[in-house]
Amino acid sequence: MIHFKRASEIPLNVLVDTWNKGFEGYYVNLNMTLSSMVSKCATEDIVLDASIIMYDDDVPIGFTLNGIREMNKQMIAWNGGTGIAPEYRGRGLGKPLLEESIKVYKELGVTFATLEAFLQNTPAIKLYKSCGYKTVDHLMYLVRKDESVSVPFSSEASLDLYDYKIGAPIDVHSLPFYNGSTPWQTQWQTLKSAQSLILLADGVEVGYALFKRAYNKDGELTAITLFQCEVAPDRNDRADIYLAILSHVYSGAPNKTAFHLSKSSKQELIDLLLSHQFVTQSEFVYMTLPLGDQK
Repeated sequence: MIHFKRASEIPLNVLVDTWNKGFEGYYVNLNMTLSSMVSKCATEDIVLDASIIMYDDDVPIGFTLNGIREMNKQMIAWNGGTGIAPEYRGRGLGKPLLEESIKVYKELGVTFATLEAFLQNTPAIKLYKSCGYKTVDHLMYLVRKDESVSVPFSSEASLDLYDYKIGAPIDVHSLPFYNGSTPWQTQWQTLKSAQSLILLADGVEVGYALFKRAYNKDGELTAITLFQCEVAPDRNDRADIYLAILSHVYSGAPNKTAFHLSKSSKQELIDLLLSHQFVTQSEFVYMTLPLGDQK
């Protein structure tokens, strides 16, 4: 008999095993260990009391991990991963699993739910649509791999026109042009181990970036990932600001990536990266489900 439990009711190692089984044969390797699951839950505000485990009698066969946080005085939810064990796929179990999650959202007063899915994962997208989700954007994951650590933008950037300061992700939160509506994984609250760069012109903040540096076991910088890059809307030097930000952000790493850039609002930035030898690694759909005022 199919029934549900909350993830908080089961041992963490069972959750990890259920996750790994649910993502078996997926487009990318999403296998987790106990430590990486703990890190995911802490970093992404995953709420185990609001996350669902699907059982067939006493066997866990599927899951949905849910993140919930308050933003602008609203409770927002994020689907941080949904999967079903291979031998149970194709039986129509995805919809009741998601419906159970949506039921929990409503119980907790969530007014807006979001998720991302690989563009090529048409069965999952069809499932999400059947539960009321709508595609509102496409997201790009771009990469550039270099043999050297040269920065592709530095020769074009007018670096002498701007100052910059490096800080914590929360430092951008108070900027009047901070974009708080980006996908969950690119919001400052999620990027606890990342950095911010704020660009200034004549002492005024004109742009910012959120980015993360990755190091190998020897402490060598191996990769830099860009999560957000915004320019103040009243600037007529947008291209110069982008170039200056990217020159500073991508300095010193052979592997450069840009994660979940919006095609609807960041096409200018995407085009700039593509013109500097970045290539599209993956494309995602960004889907939302308004649940209304639950108060």
